[in-house]
Amino acid sequence: MILGYEKVRILLLQNAIPDFQQLASDLGRTNLAIDMGMNPKTLRRRVNDPGEWTIAELAKLSDLLKIDHKILPEMADRLRKKKGKR
Repeated sequence: MILGYEKVRILLLQNAIPDFQQLASDLGRTNLAIDMGMNPKTLRRRVNDPGEWTIAELAKLSDLLKIDHKILPEMADRLRKKKGKR
């Protein structure tokens, strides 16, 4: 089921969304790619490898979700370290 930005924002702030895959799935990958002005293939790469996100992309996503700009970079860094990438 595709959720709206507000519902995903609330879930994210409650730490109920553990990664970008869940976030993209909840928002709908195609719609999210369009809203971010990003090719869906690029979005898929970023979702699968959080270390590939740019600061500008994370800022845009934070703006869409109306959340603090620190939250998503921290998530990306945590997931990157979990994957073993330095």
